[in-house]
Amino acid sequence: MKAYQGTQVNYMKSQAKIGDILARNRIYDKQFTHIGTEQKLILLFKKDVDWEGRKLPLGVKIEIDKVPSPITDKERKECDRKHRVLFHWIKSKFEAINEGLYEDVMNGFIKEFYPNLLMGSKTIIEHTLPQFERAFLEGKTDVSLRLEDKRGNKNV
Repeated sequence: MKAYQGTQVNYMKSQAKIGDILARNRIYDKQFTHIGTEQKLILLFKKDVDWEGRKLPLGVKIEIDKVPSPITDKERKECDRKHRVLFHWIKSKFEAINEGLYEDVMNGFIKEFYPNLLMGSKTIIEHTLPQFERAFLEGKTDVSLRLEDKRGNKNV
């Protein structure tokens, strides 16, 4: 049985509850996008953090695959279920951040959402996964993954 299978909570209510969690954590800019033809749900949001005396925005992109358009009853149920999974995942991340598992809230936010943080138009995982896959397939176990900037310079 899949997690939250049979949930009675409509996907729109789950989106609203996710919005509540974000607002309680001072995140006011958010966007849900459902691309029905690709069966993809995307949640984008921005958190302003204090970094060495400067207020800087951190963008987050969470992409979930296999989320059908809620047209038929079966599709609506799966859409409801995927939204419940997302709701509980987001909720657990903010509980970890806010309940003292990290040295402070900013570091907790970065660590919890690190793969989903945006660097330009891509997330960190989208930047590093191709390098990791190459290293893995080549049998390199002690590879230092590096990000490249637009000029091709490697950064740590």
